[in-house]
Amino acid sequence: GISFWALGEMVRMRIGIGEGADEATTREHLANSLDQFVTDADERRSLEDPLLHLLGIGESQTREQGQLFVAWRTFFERIAETGSVVMVFEDLQWADEGMLDFIEELVTWSRGRSIYLITLARAELLDRRPTWGAGQRSFTSLSLAPLSDDEVATLLAGLVPGLPEPVIRQIVGRAEGIPLYAVETVRMLLNDGRIERDGETFRPVGELNQLAVPESLHALIAARIDGLAPAARTLIQDASVLGLSFSLAALTAVSRSAAEEIGTTLQHLVQRELLVIEDDPRSPERGQHRFVQGLLREVAYGTLSRDDRRARHLAAARYYEALGDDELSGVLAQHYVDAYQAHPDGPEGAAVAAQARVALRGAAQRAADLGSRRLAHGYIESALLVVSDPAEELDLRAAATWMAAGAGLMDASVRHGERAVELATQLGDVRARRVAAATLGEVLLDGHHDRAIEILTKAYEEPGLTPGDPGYLRVAAAFAKAMMRSQHDARAVEVADAALPAGDVPLPSAQRAEVDEVLLDLLITRGTALSNLNRVTEAVVVLTGALEMARRKSMLGATIRALINLTYALGPDDPARGFQVARDALEEIRKAGHVWGLRYVLGNAVEYGMDVGEWDWIMEVMAEQDLGAAEPAERIWFGASQTAIRALRGEDTDEAARKIYAESRSFDDPQYLSGGSMPLLMTHLAADRLAEVVGLGDEMLTNGRAGMEGAMYGALAAIWDGDVATARRMRAAHEIAIGGRRTTAIRETMDGGIAMLEGRAAEARAHYLEAQRLWRELGLNYLLAMCDLDIVVTGALEPAERRRAADEARTIFTRLRAQPLIDRLDAALAAVGPIATAEPAPDTSDQGAPAAR
Repeated sequence: GISFWALGEMVRMRIGIGEGADEATTREHLANSLDQFVTDADERRSLEDPLLHLLGIGESQTREQGQLFVAWRTFFERIAETGSVVMVFEDLQWADEGMLDFIEELVTWSRGRSIYLITLARAELLDRRPTWGAGQRSFTSLSLAPLSDDEVATLLAGLVPGLPEPVIRQIVGRAEGIPLYAVETVRMLLNDGRIERDGETFRPVGELNQLAVPESLHALIAARIDGLAPAARTLIQDASVLGLSFSLAALTAVSRSAAEEIGTTLQHLVQRELLVIEDDPRSPERGQHRFVQGLLREVAYGTLSRDDRRARHLAAARYYEALGDDELSGVLAQHYVDAYQAHPDGPEGAAVAAQARVALRGAAQRAADLGSRRLAHGYIESALLVVSDPAEELDLRAAATWMAAGAGLMDASVRHGERAVELATQLGDVRARRVAAATLGEVLLDGHHDRAIEILTKAYEEPGLTPGDPGYLRVAAAFAKAMMRSQHDARAVEVADAALPAGDVPLPSAQRAEVDEVLLDLLITRGTALSNLNRVTEAVVVLTGALEMARRKSMLGATIRALINLTYALGPDDPARGFQVARDALEEIRKAGHVWGLRYVLGNAVEYGMDVGEWDWIMEVMAEQDLGAAEPAERIWFGASQTAIRALRGEDTDEAARKIYAESRSFDDPQYLSGGSMPLLMTHLAADRLAEVVGLGDEMLTNGRAGMEGAMYGALAAIWDGDVATARRMRAAHEIAIGGRRTTAIRETMDGGIAMLEGRAAEARAHYLEAQRLWRELGLNYLLAMCDLDIVVTGALEPAERRRAADEARTIFTRLRAQPLIDRLDAALAAVGPIATAEPAPDTSDQGAPAAR
């Protein structure tokens, strides 16, 4: 199959070295090549280590897929700055998952670069990747349909001029539009000596009017193989074990033929057009032999007995094992697996299974080191098929849980996690049981919140569990996160404070890195919980420190989580700064290719961008998201803001909003439930369906703190509708919101409307003026305009002040193209009658988020 080895060969070709180059030569050539097109010294250093790791040299400190992929991707991007880059991948249906992930990432993140990718594959690729290429810009798909009878006849006439018409009709009738059938028939005739080569074509030799052609393509190829001399037939069977292409050295190691005869027999097979020699100087397989097409290799492999397959696969495995090349770990493991599957019975089968497990663990580690969690998970899954010892299965299940989660295979991750807990319990391994429960709980937190809480609470509250016990730190970190996500923030801080000292003990370096990662996770959880407890300054300090430490230790996952939660913590008091931090972080996360991190940071940027009034930016960045092919969580996360803006711009969003709302009901996470309600709420607001806005606001309040936007808009609709009792109820519900200047401004706006409805005009004026001051200070233009609209609807303030508010609102709404809100403003102005002309309102429409405070 195609693996990262193929990508490494591309790098070797570009830097001008062969596969057998020693370490010193490789380092020298790579350094010289980077000097040619990488001018920044820091970037050069960031590329060198992952590229050497790809080439199997040195021990990379980089373990995150995003960091590795970005380095490899940047290498080709920098080459593209000096000239167009064309990357051709053949037979991609055999590619491993890591290679497919990298190609998709390259296409996604290197838009605008002069990089042209050609991927050739059978339709089987779509069984593994049904959305291959879907949603990508500048993507062209070419499907090869069967040829017509006339086209097959033309092909035959071109290959063998003078082929008798009856023979042509016979072949055309059986080919059923498959050109390979016609080509293989010509090759069979060549093998039989009934045609001979004439330059690039063939010509008949002797009588061809009567021709016995097998019915099927498979039978046709089998007949060709059966017609070979015994030595040639044996050698091509030996070669089929090695794959589509193979080296002479590998074939010699596998074959039972005499070494001195192999070269002569290979030449004969090339002449018979069963094999070809790869002589393209640009090919990473130059000098190797290759089957003329994959089906021929499959048929040859199918003629081997089970015992012969096992013997040859074992010979191939020992050959690759002797090479000691980590890059070939996947090939080595596959040969052991194939040897076991060929004949799993008896003592020999058990011995091969043990060898297969060792090789698969090595291949999984290599794949994980290269950032391909999906591929690593596949290797672990294969190892689980040949395991019988419960302790060994537990080790594999623990690894598979994280591998599957990192690859986005959540159902598989939960399945592995549940089995790991079960095995650890059966074995009486206390530490493994606690760690497995913590891992399973963390996996379940996204999407299955209630079950996660149940598992983690039971693990943390285990009788007798103390900070010094094995597995305690992992359990505490997961439980603290669950408490924070459940809005039990004081409990989250309490758990974190109790657990953090447990990690501050001397440890061997191998364990230190793992513990440091858990400690960082605890600190980030603690900082986020502090923000929820209105200890915003402390929260920002903790999260900023955690972010700095994560970056210094090159922990990408912790870096992304710290960025997400820092932008979140900034929201209640300074959303404009939160918007700027999140927007700046997007480039860092895009460069890393971290899809999970992008979802959350972009989600925060979009949420704050709504308030700031950066609607055009939101719609532009949302247009880059392939929501049709996205997971349900992403469709809710990103589609909600896009649909809400469309609603406020007067578009018909009823169907889209209801679809997002319905899809969000499959989650029990309050964030998803409230987020999925927002586009429908905005659709109701734009359509002036105020009672529906209140009803949906009440429903959002059942999500606790995550539903506070429901209280804000519910109060707004009630005030516009003159319903003071509902407005007061929404105002009371808002008391649980996290404190900060934005929160204060929302409450001042609510209080102004309520006071005006109750006839307390002077109090209303004081509240509204303070709200306007805060909205302007925060730079939140959309919410400032909504406050101004409130003032006009309720008739608050002095006439001149009200006119300024109306003009300010119109200016902002016009820039945002929020026609339904302009219509509401016009209706309110008409209802209260003429208002005295005032001085022009200050133009706040271009006020962006401040760079710093």
